[in-house]
Amino acid sequence: MQRTSKISPTNINIPIAILIGIIFSVFSSPAKAQTQTQIQTQNQNQIQIPTQTPTQIIPEEMFDNNGVIFAVDTVVEFEFVRSYGAYQSTFGVRNEDTGEETDLISEAKPSDNPQDVNAASEFKTEDPSDFLGTPGNTVPKHIAEFTFKAGNKYSFYLRSKYQGRVVGTLYSTDINNPNGNQQVRFEGDFLTLGNGGNLMRWDDTGSALVKKDKQDTDFDDFIIRAGGHQKCGC
Repeated sequence: MQRTSKISPTNINIPIAILIGIIFSVFSSPAKAQTQTQIQTQNQNQIQIPTQTPTQIIPEEMFDNNGVIFAVDTVVEFEFVRSYGAYQSTFGVRNEDTGEETDLISEAKPSDNPQDVNAASEFKTEDPSDFLGTPGNTVPKHIAEFTFKAGNKYSFYLRSKYQGRVVGTLYSTDINNPNGNQQVRFEGDFLTLGNGGNLMRWDDTGSALVKKDKQDTDFDDFIIRAGGHQKCGC
């Protein structure tokens, strides 16, 4: 059986004054009333304001014993100058971020003329009688270039062997070498790279053949000129 409401519109007989008071009480109650400031505060709490995107940081450019970094893609030309060492060496570039190594310039033989590694040396810098190697002879292909990617850190390396036996790999970044030794002397800096070029003078002393008391550290064992600095348009 369907039930009917006990209160119908016709049974309501609330005095007007009481009704007005009830309405006024609902809208003016402290628990219900909200100021405009409170509403704005609530809205702000509900909205997450995105933070600003940080400004892109341009890496510091360098070309020294701390590493090699360019801010833009950059092509650098390398030229073999001379070598004065008994080892047969290969010069290249290592991307420190990826570990990739790229050979650039290699000796086809240790020197222009065969020499006994035990021959007496007067330890003179760039002594013509000290395993001299020249472009077109010891190094047939003596010019190469490499594109450095913006923001990547690089090092140069010199991988050497003697009579077919690997005797070690040295790096231009000191921290990569045993005991943090400096194996390359940079003659020039980042600014002179595009203005006349820089000489990179390697010293391969200390790897396998040379005893400590016979080390000359003359930084002439493998000499490279780095120049032709230009931004890559790609």
